[in-house]
Amino acid sequence: LNSEIKTHLKITNKSDMKQAFKIKCTRNDLFKIRPATGILDYNQTSNITLTYKPNGEVPENDKHHFGVYHIPAPEGCTCEGAWSEHYGPPQGEFRLKINLTKINRSGFRFNLKKRNSFTKTRDVMREPVRLAVSSLLSPHTFARTMSCVIALYLTKIK
Repeated sequence: LNSEIKTHLKITNKSDMKQAFKIKCTRNDLFKIRPATGILDYNQTSNITLTYKPNGEVPENDKHHFGVYHIPAPEGCTCEGAWSEHYGPPQGEFRLKINLTKINRSGFRFNLKKRNSFTKTRDVMREPVRLAVSSLLSPHTFARTMSCVIALYLTKIK
């Protein structure tokens, strides 16, 4: 495993106001996120590239995740300004577990799975984030503000 592997994350603002988003990961030396922050108007979509940067180590399965966070963004402010002025937890949060699966002698693929990041079951319905995790069968949806579609398998960068 010595070549980069990437996938794309598509997030869409489904609320009636601007939303600032931030995407984080558990290991910045293994994973690159571009763009990691931004602001989305109503019904605007952003395509995010998630890249695995091999450094000779294969990440342990179910140990790492990507976190997608969002907050309302006041008119005319930058993403950095919205996050610096925001107090308390983000309005919405969603986590995706990262699993690396060997598919043959030379190839690997990543599986991204929804991770239950909510402390109480009832919070899922109150959560203003609507995320759809793309799967081979059908998408799963959650709450109502943003939508997010994730390609389950990363492909090698040539």
